[in-house]
Amino acid sequence: GHKDLVGFNSARIDSSKLTDGSSSDQHIKENNECIKSISVNGDVATLKVDMNGLKSYDSSDSSQGNAKWVGLIIETGEDTLENVTYNGTPLGAADIADATSVGAPAGAFVLWLKADVVQTTPKTITIGTVDGSKESRKVTIKIVAA
Repeated sequence: GHKDLVGFNSARIDSSKLTDGSSSDQHIKENNECIKSISVNGDVATLKVDMNGLKSYDSSDSSQGNAKWVGLIIETGEDTLENVTYNGTPLGAADIADATSVGAPAGAFVLWLKADVVQTTPKTITIGTVDGSKESRKVTIKIVAA
């Protein structure tokens, strides 16, 4: 797995827990094994991905459709997600359940990326706090072919 700092307190990006057997879904593991490295420079995270190894599959959220999904665990450094926002929206019970289902630590959430889309159009996310106790941080995630 690959971890690196992203700048929201002690936030980290990690891909390892989705390949180490904590996820019961084989297609999730196989796609995440295509992430060869994660490097972070400031607030830009670059994933080197074996794009040819990725398989398309349907999201468990039917509104998100079919894509070459990869998952990143974003460790926020907070004890719980109850005070964390993603793009201005407070994270909730479903996000906690999603993170718990793949063995992510408390205070972490799973960011699912359409790898084929992000390779063309980098994804920028904003992590903040509900109560404004911490300054929000923007992180841009890029995917390049390994």
